[in-house]
Amino acid sequence: MGYIGNLNIQNQGGNVNMWNQGTINNTNVVNKNGGNFNMQNNGFMNNTNIATYGAHTTGVNNGAMNNTNIKDQNDDTKFANNGFMNNTSLVSNGAMGYIGFQNNGKMNNVNLDANYGGQIDFQNTFGALNNMTADASGWSHGKKSQINILG
Repeated sequence: MGYIGNLNIQNQGGNVNMWNQGTINNTNVVNKNGGNFNMQNNGFMNNTNIATYGAHTTGVNNGAMNNTNIKDQNDDTKFANNGFMNNTSLVSNGAMGYIGFQNNGKMNNVNLDANYGGQIDFQNTFGALNNMTADASGWSHGKKSQINILG
């Protein structure tokens, strides 16, 4: 199993696919301008930041992730957790911002923040979750911020 100390990905309109089988520490991803970023974690990821601006991001965690921040603005991000995630923050900004999250695994300390018309759909039908906070505030282009939680 491999180790990456710091991984920085800038995707501007391209396609980036990432599969982790080992350990990645300090991952920063900026996906924008119609780009596609797809990731699958089967190992361990620590300190992961994924920001999507006018692009499409999909992710699957089958391993473990610690300190994960996922931000979406004016596009869509879809993520599924089948493993374990600790300290996870989901932020959706703007009337077109959308995060769809499916938890089938275990999660501890989750923060949902939809603002300026952003939307987050969080499904926990088959998962286990300990400690969640949610904040939906503001409007943008006539759209209210919205958070939907299905447990």
